Amino acid sequence: MNGTVFQADGRTPAPNVILYVHHTNAEGRYANGTGESEWSRRHGRLRGWLRTRVNGTYSITTIKPAPYPGRNNPAHIHMFVLDPRKPDPYWIDDVVFDGEFGVYEQYRTARLNQGGPGIVKLTSRPDGMLHARRDIRLLA
Repeated sequence: MNGTVFQADGRTPAPNVILYVHHTNAEGRYANGTGESEWSRRHGRLRGWLRTRVNGTYSITTIKPAPYPGRNNPAHIHMFVLDPRKPDPYWIDDVVFDGEFGVYEQYRTARLNQGGPGIVKLTSRPDGMLHARRDIRLLA
């Protein structure tokens, strides 16, 4: 997954923004955290921090998460933003995959679009990898 983080105007790239990303494994669980930190214990091993480049772009390589077992939530990737202009990190809408389980009209209309739309289209690359693009708009 890749994208660009923009200032609140939606046009100006935002460099040096820190993103924290975490998601479930292929079984829908936050598994194999090390317990070395609260982040690891709660979010498992499929997590990480990154900083946007000077042009506001970012990219991550990971697996496609599965939905929580026995629940109606779609598969999703959680994202938090640490904007250098703000004192605390904040949550933005989860990344979910268009056309998949749980991404129904009721789900779409309930989204806040915090950080911009998080519903992404998955495409297949020639090497067999799946790709998604999620651009992010910082809060004012």
